[in-house]
Amino acid sequence: MKYLLNTISRYCRVYRGLSRLSWRGILLTFIESTLCGVFYYLSYYFVHDLHLPVSQAGMIISCYGIGAILGGLVGGKLSDKTSPHFVSIGSLILQGIGYFALIEISNLYLLMINVFMLGMATYGFITSNYVWTLAQCSQNEPEKLKAINLLATASNLGLGLSAMIVSVLVYFGFHFIFMMTSTLIFILAIYLVVKENHQRKITLTQNQPIEERKEQPQISVEQIKKYKIVTWVVLFCVLFTGATVAQLSTTYSLFIQSEFPSWGVQGVSLLFAINSFLVVFFETPMGSFLSDYNKLLMVGVGAFFIGTGMGMLSIANVFAMAIVACVIYTIGEMIFFSMAQLVCYQKGAAQKKGQSMGTYRMVYATSRFIGPIAGGYVFQHIGGHVLWVFSGVIGVICLGVSYYFRKYN
Repeated sequence: MKYLLNTISRYCRVYRGLSRLSWRGILLTFIESTLCGVFYYLSYYFVHDLHLPVSQAGMIISCYGIGAILGGLVGGKLSDKTSPHFVSIGSLILQGIGYFALIEISNLYLLMINVFMLGMATYGFITSNYVWTLAQCSQNEPEKLKAINLLATASNLGLGLSAMIVSVLVYFGFHFIFMMTSTLIFILAIYLVVKENHQRKITLTQNQPIEERKEQPQISVEQIKKYKIVTWVVLFCVLFTGATVAQLSTTYSLFIQSEFPSWGVQGVSLLFAINSFLVVFFETPMGSFLSDYNKLLMVGVGAFFIGTGMGMLSIANVFAMAIVACVIYTIGEMIFFSMAQLVCYQKGAAQKKGQSMGTYRMVYATSRFIGPIAGGYVFQHIGGHVLWVFSGVIGVICLGVSYYFRKYN
C-alpha cells in the first residue's frame, strides 16, 4: 500500500512546477481543441447534409491542410513581430467567423476558401499559444518539455471530449453545433482581449515573459551553425515521420479492417482508444523521465519506435500483434513530437522563437498533407504491407541521422 501511495505521489509531482501563466496557456489549448474538434466531422457533414460527392469533400478538406501549412509559418512570424497573444486572438476570431460561415454557405469554392481559412487560423492559434506558453517557463529545458507534453495532453483530452459532445449534439443538427462552436470561440477571444488589456496595466518588467527577463547568453558563429544543422535534422525527421503518422487518418484504419475483418470498426476504435489513453496518462511522465538525455538522439529514438510500430503491421497475423504495434508506435509518438518541438524552439534565436515553432508547424502540416496522398498511392497500387515496411525504413533512417548528428546537440 505504501509503495502504491509513493508511486501515485511521484506521478502527481511530474505535473507540478509550471507557472500559473503556463497553465493558462495549457487550459486555452484544451478549450480550443474541445471547441474545434467538430472539424473532424466536416467530411460527414459535406457528404450527408450537403450531399456533395466524396471526391469534392476530399478536395475541401485538403484545403485545410494547405491553410495549416501557411498558418504555422505566418502565425510564428507574426508572434515574433507583434505578440503571441494578438495572434491567438486574431486566429480565434477567424475560426469563429469560419464556423459561423459554414451555416450559410454550400457552394464548393466558398467552402474550399472557408476551410482553408479554418486551417490557417487553427495552426496560427496552435503556434502562437505554444510560443506564449513556453515563454512563461524558466530557461531550463525540463520545464519547457513538461509544458510541451502538457499542451499535447490537453489537446488530446480536448479532442476526446469534443467527440463525446458532438455525438450528443449531432441530434440537433450540424448548424446548431456550428453556431455553438462559433459563439464559444468568440467568447474565448473576448476573454483573451480582456486578459491582454489587464496585462498592459502591469509594469513592463512584470509583463515580460520569464524567458525575456534574463540576459541571453552570447552564442558563437560556430555554435549557430551547429544549431542550424540540428534544426534541419529535426525538420527532416518531422517531415518523413509525420507522413508516417498521417497514415492513422487514412490507410491505417483500412488496413486493420481488411486484415482483421472479425474485429471490424471496433478493432480500429480499440487501437485508437489505447493510443489516446497512453498519451493522456503517460506522455508527461515519460517526457520528465527522458529530459536529461540528448534531445536530438531522443527524436531519432521516437521516430524509430514509430517506424517499428507501423512496420510490425506488415507481419501482424493476429490482432494481439496489432495491439503491441500500437503500444510501440504510441511510445514513439510520445517521445518524438515533444522532443522535436523542444529542439526547434530551443535552437531558435531569442527573437525568433515564433518563427522556429512556426517552421516546425509548417513542416508537420506539410507531412500531414503529403502523407495521405503518398500512402494512399502505395496502399492502392503496391500494397499495405509494403507501406508499413517503408514506414519502418523511415524510422531506421531517422534514428541513424539523429545518432550521427547527436554531438551537435
